[in-house]
Amino acid sequence: MLNILLIDSEKEYTKELIDYYKKDKLVNIKYNVEDGREALKIIRDGINEIDIVLLDLFLEYIDGFELIKETIKQGKEAIVLSRCKNHNIIDKAYSIGCSAYLIKPIEFEILTNKFNEIIYEKQSLKELIKDILHEIGMSSKLKGYKYIMESIILRINEVEHLNKIYITISKNEKVSIQSIEKSIRYAIETSCKKANTEFLDKLFSYSWQGVNPTSLEFIETISEYIKVSMRHWLKKYK
Repeated sequence: MLNILLIDSEKEYTKELIDYYKKDKLVNIKYNVEDGREALKIIRDGINEIDIVLLDLFLEYIDGFELIKETIKQGKEAIVLSRCKNHNIIDKAYSIGCSAYLIKPIEFEILTNKFNEIIYEKQSLKELIKDILHEIGMSSKLKGYKYIMESIILRINEVEHLNKIYITISKNEKVSIQSIEKSIRYAIETSCKKANTEFLDKLFSYSWQGVNPTSLEFIETISEYIKVSMRHWLKKYK
């Protein structure tokens, strides 16, 4: 089940959308709010229950641009659904990090396809990270494994500072930042003892000298490696 946070003040349109997805077994409109302030609270406090934020840009109290930024910071996907066709507005939304910008009115089947496309890409990203961690020799049973996965996804989604990444994970997982740091550090150190050194040499070509990478170095290096891999994949299949 795909859980959606819908943020839109157009009551008739949102009613149509909600009624349509009531019959859908795979998509659930988990929350429906009209103003930016209420939406921001859900994004910050209840984001763990949400897969995608679907929003208009023009809202009361807090606009959609700020909500997109916060959604990306929390490691989730944002889709804009608006009547605005202004190219500068569209470019700004994409530059902030929205996954798609769709013009109302839109056939809900097309919207469903967009949901599926985004989730498929996200699952593919997770599989790629899992493959790399497996290649290094990291056990998925380690507590830090999950935190490293989440950290890499957040970093790829342009959350720049490691501390911000840890804060986001801390909120989502309801654990302390110290516990996250300790678990990640232990997972890296344990894995490096029995690691595939040939693959580590390839990953850490400028920094791996038989010394364990720092948490930041580990997360940053794998994130960059994945970004390059994904760019090659996109060129290949364009």
